[in-house]
Amino acid sequence: MSKITITSIEEKATKAGVPFWSCIDALGLKMSIWDRDIAQSVSHNLNKACEASITTTPAGYTNLRAFNPDDSEELKPIPTYIRDAPESVKQNLMSAKDISIVSQCMVKGAVELAKDRDVGSAQLGEFLCMATNELIGAYRVAVKTFEEGG
Repeated sequence: MSKITITSIEEKATKAGVPFWSCIDALGLKMSIWDRDIAQSVSHNLNKACEASITTTPAGYTNLRAFNPDDSEELKPIPTYIRDAPESVKQNLMSAKDISIVSQCMVKGAVELAKDRDVGSAQLGEFLCMATNELIGAYRVAVKTFEEGG
């Protein structure tokens, strides 16, 4: 934990529409805030030295993870893992490009399954829809297992 003084804060959004806040401290360090409550606390305590928890991601991004304007309270960082994140954040983790890539893979998988079976042209559309739904179900199970740490 360290003392920092935030001098400015600005609300922004990712390409996928996920809100976040960009802030700058007195030394010129740019940080992102992904929690609305922390952003509100920062905006109410601009230009005031406060205790904070700052992390840097492997990609080099700096995030303000906790902010405490009152030294008498314990500093509580926001969740680190996807499974601990609020549902609104989980729903927006994939960008439109990611969703497009996954969708294309699902349809390609369904086409590959159709090649392995003798599906007539009259039933091809129905089979592709069924196979795509099965692949999506398997994908959801895999993602849920991953999020739960399994």
